[in-house]
Amino acid sequence: MKITIYPNKEELRGAVEKYLKSNHYEYFYQFSETQWTGMYNKNIHKKLLRSVRSLRGVLASKTRDTIFTVFGEKNLPPINTNSKPSEITEWKAKPEVKTCYKELFTQMDDKLVLTRIAQKVLRKNYSKAEMAFVVAICVTILNPKIGKLKLSNRMMKRRMEFYLNKIENEESLIPCEGEGEDELESEAESEDESEEEF
Repeated sequence: MKITIYPNKEELRGAVEKYLKSNHYEYFYQFSETQWTGMYNKNIHKKLLRSVRSLRGVLASKTRDTIFTVFGEKNLPPINTNSKPSEITEWKAKPEVKTCYKELFTQMDDKLVLTRIAQKVLRKNYSKAEMAFVVAICVTILNPKIGKLKLSNRMMKRRMEFYLNKIENEESLIPCEGEGEDELESEAESEDESEEEF
């Protein structure tokens, strides 16, 4: 069952229904519409939502680990995602971090380093949305203009949509002046929503 990175309630329910219709036809059709809605809301939705959030966390963790593996401790000093804001700002101001951020957008064997990191995280059979999610995490972690390592779900969705649009239109992931990245950076700095770890 394939579900998007940030599914809404209808997408989750639709994916469950499609799976059940294909694999457990008799089970699914034993319920009336009202019974199924109650069963789904009471027993499935919250658990599935937690699972999807957990999968995002695993993907984010793998991305962080891969960033530090690719750049190495000599080139990219370690940082704890739970560090104080002042420590994160200090870390992002380090020349090594700025260099690694710039290196994300350099070519290595006809691919951006950023693309190579994402492909290492995802291996194969990944969706464009998964690629956009990983790219958004890489850029968020290393971008010196974003003083955070964690973003709210709302902001992460916006960043992911920004990169997904670029990927779907086969546009370069290299940032250009005035194409929307600056707007995303300033929004990331000003948001006060609860944050999800990335």
